[in-house]
Amino acid sequence: MKDYRIKITIRNDRLLNAIENKSIPSVKQFCALYQLDYNRVVKIISGKIKPLNDLGRPIRLVEKIIDILDL
Repeated sequence: MKDYRIKITIRNDRLLNAIENKSIPSVKQFCALYQLDYNRVVKIISGKIKPLNDLGRPIRLVEKIIDILDL
């Protein structure tokens, strides 16, 4: 029997599409333009950080992204 490794990648296409619709080609440039923490934004897009707090409201960084992207 052989071992197989499966990698599942999750990303938030809605945020990525909204960034691209603002004519910003990359998340890195988006973060630099709006002075956002690149590593945290990438973790939010990839699903490693929960976008909502325990009360079900968006965390501050997500609120900022939503405001910037008019979502």
